[in-house]
Amino acid sequence: MIKNEIKKIYLNAGRHEGIACTLPCTLYSVLLSNGIIDDPLYGTNIEKVTEGIPELCTYYTDVDLSVSEATAKHVYLRLRGVLAKAEVFFNGRSYGTVAAHDRVSVFDVTDLVKVGINKLEVRCLSPLQNRRIIRGDGSISTEFEMAPYLPDMGITGGIEFLSTNDALIKEIGISQLHDNGKVTLNIGVETLGTDEDVRAMATLVSPTGKIYFGGISNGVGTISIPDPELWWPNGLGNHLLYKLTVTLYHGELAADSYQCQIGLRSVSLERNANGVPYIKINGTALFAMGATYIPENPIRSNINPKNTERLIKQAAEANMNTLRVISEGICPDDSFYSLCDKYGILVWQDLSVPYIASSVTGAFAAGITDTVRDVIRRTTRHSSVVLTYLSVTEVRDTEKTVTEEQVREFRELASRIITPVVEKCGNGVLFIYDSDELFSHDEKYLHVKKGSFRKLALPSVPDVSTLSRFTPPEEMNICSPTLEAHCNCGHALGNMLSAICHRFRFPSGIEELSYVSALSEGYATRDSVLLARAERDNCMSAVCRQLNDGWPAISPAAVDFYGRAKAVMHLAKKFFSPFAVCAVANGKNMKLYVSNDTKKAYTGRLVYSLYSKNGACLRETRADVSLEPMSAALIVDEDFSKYIDDASECYLLYELGDNSGVQSAGISIFVPSKRFKYENPEIKTEISGSGKKFVLKLYASTLAMGVEISFVGINAKLSSNYIDLSNVSAVMINVETEDVVTSGELESRLSLRCEWGIGR
Repeated sequence: MIKNEIKKIYLNAGRHEGIACTLPCTLYSVLLSNGIIDDPLYGTNIEKVTEGIPELCTYYTDVDLSVSEATAKHVYLRLRGVLAKAEVFFNGRSYGTVAAHDRVSVFDVTDLVKVGINKLEVRCLSPLQNRRIIRGDGSISTEFEMAPYLPDMGITGGIEFLSTNDALIKEIGISQLHDNGKVTLNIGVETLGTDEDVRAMATLVSPTGKIYFGGISNGVGTISIPDPELWWPNGLGNHLLYKLTVTLYHGELAADSYQCQIGLRSVSLERNANGVPYIKINGTALFAMGATYIPENPIRSNINPKNTERLIKQAAEANMNTLRVISEGICPDDSFYSLCDKYGILVWQDLSVPYIASSVTGAFAAGITDTVRDVIRRTTRHSSVVLTYLSVTEVRDTEKTVTEEQVREFRELASRIITPVVEKCGNGVLFIYDSDELFSHDEKYLHVKKGSFRKLALPSVPDVSTLSRFTPPEEMNICSPTLEAHCNCGHALGNMLSAICHRFRFPSGIEELSYVSALSEGYATRDSVLLARAERDNCMSAVCRQLNDGWPAISPAAVDFYGRAKAVMHLAKKFFSPFAVCAVANGKNMKLYVSNDTKKAYTGRLVYSLYSKNGACLRETRADVSLEPMSAALIVDEDFSKYIDDASECYLLYELGDNSGVQSAGISIFVPSKRFKYENPEIKTEISGSGKKFVLKLYASTLAMGVEISFVGINAKLSSNYIDLSNVSAVMINVETEDVVTSGELESRLSLRCEWGIGR
């Protein structure tokens, strides 16, 4: 086989013609890089961005094919990642349309190919006219993220010409059957080219080097693994991956091969005594913990594997075990799922199907089938993908409103269309037709009781370093006491301001607003997640919005647009940890729940101590803890009235430990932070180390909550950027810098902020 990969291509877009570009690219990225349009991320009006951009643009190139390439028995054109509805032309003939970016499309061009120059065109239809919303006054609505409005037509995968006299592998389907401790891999192979004298062989290599073989006949084969090494999600075990190779032979010669990594795991969906659904991996119940994922950048071609890996690694380091890929975003590339395999992150894959009020035509039904088949076949090769569900998007007619009965009928129709596809292609992945049964619309929790938990869609503004890139340099006091009475407006900014006003003193300036809004989001998420883990009879997951940002402004993301982890991401390491303590205050009463999300029973001891604001211990108590695997219990329910005169002057310090050391620890106050009578904590620091690795030691004379640690002008990774301090013990933070520095330089660049200083 000869592979000719196309990298250079040209673009015609309205009055902009003959623009040279390199794949991968989109119309937006090409126009931006050539200075034709401005970047809307920094406030450019949407009408200016789209001015003069047509509904149709064309990517074209001349493909020079050699004699051996053009005269081969079979010549195929393979397209990956076409981001738009596009019609493909080769040497003047239309070969049909490509309707979804996440498919791999293959066209047989054997009868039209020629030696020398061949003409290729990909004509993309802009989604711009179909997706923007026009208000009554004729202006364009900007209530949603900018990405859907951008004419982002392009090719984000690649273009290849494949020439062969033999056969090629078109598609590989993989499913696994677990039975009595043994695993059978079922492998399906679809081929292109010559049918005669073609055979295939599969080889599987275990993480420890064991080799297993399987023959493939008529496109179907199996490999038996009597001693499987299982793949486990993050926090439950190792994420072991096997290397699978499928080799296609024509006669005695190897014609083509395919390689991938796969983890061996079983998955099932069950319900507890309250009817709440939960997932089992390898027979072990799982409490799903994580966030939703959206494309990291509205410019599809600007998403690169390095940044995606950094994001998924951040999720794993924060003890997440699940990511939900929402339908509003774009189905990720294979590399995303491979990274989730590597880091032990389960994937809940949303499939968005638009509801149409009129009858469903055959073409529409075929579109559903093709989309579901392509996504399922692609994702089932990855052990990380465990749940795929149908998300019906309601589209309202201009003259009538869709009724509940019509939606129900449509779901039933979609189910009938999709069921055969799932049965054939989706073995080993759970498929749910009615996601409303599993998800609450606001919290995105996997449970049946909607509204059981508080909303987690609380937004925050980005890191101040991010803010400085698109806001005026002068600071503004945008919060004041009068806002508390006027911020119940329901939108993102109102929700954020309301949360700040009811929890903290009022911030002064943009830097302080960034800090307080980050804490507000982090605390709200932490409290809801811990409560969900404590009350697992009503819920078996805490998958909240959202891991990352596709827009550098206020949002509920844990990681902002420029990849900076916000407070919620740092706090997640504790509230998503295998063992966690949930503290719930009510007046002078405090309840302490303990969660165990491991495969083993847990025995330990919870020590909790009541302190006054000046650091005097008023009471210390110990309680034994004994928990079954994947369970939680109320350990402490105590009224401290006889020890407390004023709840605003006391706090509770707790620590869960065993023979292995401290498993979870924290500090909880009885009142909102703005009501607590803080005193100046007088935080002191010591830095030791050299080169790129240091240890930062912090002390406080009294209670210091929400201490934010950063280094001005120095890129550094900290084991924790947000901590709570008391005078009881010091806290040690590991610091790793990007460049070689001295401890003195670090000390001089150290910046600390805590709740005591808000508004002062």
